Amino acid sequence: MASRLANINFQGVSKNQKSAQQKPRAKRPKVRTGCFTCKVRRVKCDETRPQCLRCVRFGADCDGYPPHTRQNVTLNSRILLPKPGTNPPPGLQILATPLVADPSPGPVFEDEREGAFFRMFCQETGSQIAGPFQKSLWKRLIPQMCHAEPFVKHAVIAIGALSMVSAKDISTRQLVNDTTINGCLTAVDYRFALKHYDKALAKMRAAIANRQHDARKALLACILVYAFETLHGTTSSAVQHAESGLMLLHRLLKEHSQQQSPFVVPREWVERNVDEDIIIAFSTLDMQIMFFGDKRPAWVHQQIVESTNGFIEKMPTAILTLSEANQFWTLIMRRNYHFVVLALRAAKILDLEESHTRSMDDDGCVQYSSDQVPGAGIFQTHRTPPMEYWDDYIKYQEEISRWEVASASLLERIHKQGNQEQKVTATLLEFQAVMNHVMICGVYLTSEEGWDQFLPEFKRMLNLATYAHPYLIISANGCAIYHFDLGIIVGLALIAFRCRDSRVRGKTIDLLKSVHYREGAWDSQAVGVVGGWLRDLEEEGADENGYIPSEIRAVITGTVMDLPSRLATVNAIQGTNEHHVPRTALLAW
Repeated sequence: MASRLANINFQGVSKNQKSAQQKPRAKRPKVRTGCFTCKVRRVKCDETRPQCLRCVRFGADCDGYPPHTRQNVTLNSRILLPKPGTNPPPGLQILATPLVADPSPGPVFEDEREGAFFRMFCQETGSQIAGPFQKSLWKRLIPQMCHAEPFVKHAVIAIGALSMVSAKDISTRQLVNDTTINGCLTAVDYRFALKHYDKALAKMRAAIANRQHDARKALLACILVYAFETLHGTTSSAVQHAESGLMLLHRLLKEHSQQQSPFVVPREWVERNVDEDIIIAFSTLDMQIMFFGDKRPAWVHQQIVESTNGFIEKMPTAILTLSEANQFWTLIMRRNYHFVVLALRAAKILDLEESHTRSMDDDGCVQYSSDQVPGAGIFQTHRTPPMEYWDDYIKYQEEISRWEVASASLLERIHKQGNQEQKVTATLLEFQAVMNHVMICGVYLTSEEGWDQFLPEFKRMLNLATYAHPYLIISANGCAIYHFDLGIIVGLALIAFRCRDSRVRGKTIDLLKSVHYREGAWDSQAVGVVGGWLRDLEEEGADENGYIPSEIRAVITGTVMDLPSRLATVNAIQGTNEHHVPRTALLAW
């Protein structure tokens, strides 16, 4: 729109008319030569190098400047993204985050509110969603695409508006009943977010329908939908959309098997304009939905396990950079989650065969509800998996230890000399390594008392999470906060549900409930409330030393969670396999 207007021939327009049209423009000159960040924010850049002072004072990451000036370039000769169907030149098969050679002044908005929520996303929400990881996806790639793809623009506006509502940390029940001026204004913002989300969905369908094989649009749409739905708290819908996008990605992988490094985007994906950041974001989605009744068939999990093993075997004996440590750990953690799903699913199938109450699809996939309690289907089964999984069970534990040894010197140096962001990232990697070890070991646990042996690991996880927590919520300022990536909530849920040490469990639950903090579909306060109810149920039958005998221990069997209303119906069984009592409760927070 801006380029088209810039090329209009003004011959024949009177001098007075020209003057009237130019006066408003003189007050707010467009940024033409500033840094990328100021151009996205649509503010004037002071052009200080290497980082502009405006970004530094604002606290934003300055993304730098174009490699050359705009000499001999017309206003409408900008390239935002690769054109569909073009082949990249040799040597450019590794797809980095697309940089803007000559960025657009920004998308066109219908009213000031749209522009305000877009700016809020660029200046605040994108950074918050990214957390310690994926900054370029949320702070650069997605805002840049708003001009080229209308569905991205409407999704960004919707997420920006919803983040303002979520930051006020009120439930939909409170929103409906609040008749104050602030309450009414919040309700208006909430409806505005839903309105633009509906627009985004409509334009997503149209964009994908008009280009049947545009995987890039479909995958990006899935990421944005998942972000909105999980920020909104509608977990079931988020999981369904994530599964759809992941199955598309699995089909691409199956169609174009990847022979090079897992950190390189295959040529076929480059030709489909599938960015590396999008693929990495789907690794996060892949791991998240495994905790929420993953309905994908067994071949998907097996494909990921087999395709990842070869790359993990190439892990060096000494990891030298934090990026490399994160890349190899992501491969290990993701592979291990899929292994746990396969092993526990095999055990559940044996249970179903014995009880003659089978609930499987044609692919041998046990059916669950995505509204069940997070992790209920992956932390453990009461039936030992087949012994065919035993060798991999041992091997994968050894590979966790091998990663810990390979990265030990690096992580120690970071904790001594690194900046705060590097230290938090290193702490999260250590936390997830300990948690992953416990979860792998849990595959062959068949009694609740077996978890007691992991008290040292639970204590270390709590200490690591206690260190990282203040930095993960640093922008909360008493408000709710949302990160797209997994961090500490999964591990803290494991402690809340499985640790029977009163002190460690109590501190974990208090940490979960201290701030309304969400990582993807994981809500810290919801997990804390469920964990607190489970603890209270068990500790009523503890002996004089605080020990909880096996006949008193309880396991969550399912929940129906309404996160927007902050309500949950929780079901559990208390006792042993042979003698147990069903428990249920309606919880609010």
